[in-house]
Formats: sequence, structure tokens, C-alpha cells
Amino acid sequence: MNMLISTHQIPCPGKSNPLGEDSFYVSPKKDCFGVFDGVGGWNKEYGVDARAYSNKLSEGVKIAFEEKKIRDPIELCHYAWEGAKEIPGTSTAVVAYFEGSKLKIGNVGDSGTLILRKDKTLFRTREQQVEFNMPYQIGTGSDLTPKTHGESSEVPLQHGDWIVMSSDGLFDNLEVADIVKVLKKTTPDNAAKDLAEKTFKLSQDKHHHSPFAKDAKKEWLKMDWR
Repeated sequence: MNMLISTHQIPCPGKSNPLGEDSFYVSPKKDCFGVFDGVGGWNKEYGVDARAYSNKLSEGVKIAFEEKKIRDPIELCHYAWEGAKEIPGTSTAVVAYFEGSKLKIGNVGDSGTLILRKDKTLFRTREQQVEFNMPYQIGTGSDLTPKTHGESSEVPLQHGDWIVMSSDGLFDNLEVADIVKVLKKTTPDNAAKDLAEKTFKLSQDKHHHSPFAKDAKKEWLKMDWR
């Protein structure tokens, strides 16, 4: 089974680092890939480049996979986490390894992986949150580690399946139905770019009823106003 991969990243306007706060990794043979969502609060509160930590995680997974030959996604994340301790910052992490016809996934936080088969959701990673809009994070000051708090999954794949891996930015703005509409009109080479551009456009629309806005409303309604 062959894997076709495309990547694209559009940083939010106004970030101190023009490359944004997130990083990603794709192995040379395209059989391992990951997304690392750096937390922007480190720049706002401490003047720290939030991308430095997520980039260190990406580099750590690269070393773990290509040099250390580690093949378990949680172990890959843990190796990267161990090697990033000297860098201030926090991040979510999601890493997948393509083995035969199976996709092995390790996830910490609310970056995620969605697998579609014939326009239907076959699998989706669970958003790990302490509470609403407070995702699990690994890094400075956090007691969480990939081994103790990461979730592992294994999904059998078929020819024609779509795998969408992203930070929460995509999933906060696009419903699964929106993602399917984009994928129906694109190709694997352009899919990441088209999804990113659709996400960015909707994120700038103040009247867009995004999945995040709907979830925020639900949380607001659950609050005790007595």
C-alpha cells in the first residue's frame, strides 16, 4: 500500500515568529509523520519563541525514527519529550507510523488524526483536555508525559482512505462534512493546502459558526449561573 502525503501550514497573523508556533515531521519514506502544536502563551507571558519547543519535538521524533529506529508512536513522542527538556515551552503532539496496512497513532492533547473511508469517519483521535480549551500539553511545568498520558491507537487501512492530521486549528474550524467537501474537489498533492486555506478563510470570518464556537456555547450553557 502506497502513502501519498502533502503538508501545508498557514500561521495566524500577528505571531512573533513569522513561521508560527507549530511544527511537523514527515519521514523520507513517508511512513512516519507528526504534528506538534506549540503554545503561544509562552511568547505573550515570557517572551519565549513558542515554536522553538514544538520544533525540538519534531527534531526529536526525526532522530528517534530515522537514527534510533523506534517504531512505536508513543515511544517516539517520549524520546522527543526527553530530548526537549532544556527548551522552555509546551506543546501537544500527535505522531503516526504506517506499518504495512495499519496506521499506528500516538496522541497527547487536542491535535488529532481523522481517517475517512468513502466520505465517512472511520476513526478519529480523542481530544484530551483538562477542561474546555485547556488541552493536555507536554513540556515545561507540565506533569504530563507521552508514556503516562498519551493514547495509542491502531487502525487497519484500505486503498482510498484519507488521513487528515492537524493541530486543533483545522478541527476547531471545519466540521467533518466540510473536510469531506474539500477532499472531494482536490488531490492528495493539494489536499493539505486546500484544507489549510479553507480553515484560514473561515477562521477570519467572525460570523462563522465553527465547531469551536458551538462547543464554547455548550460550555457556557452548562455553567452554573446561580
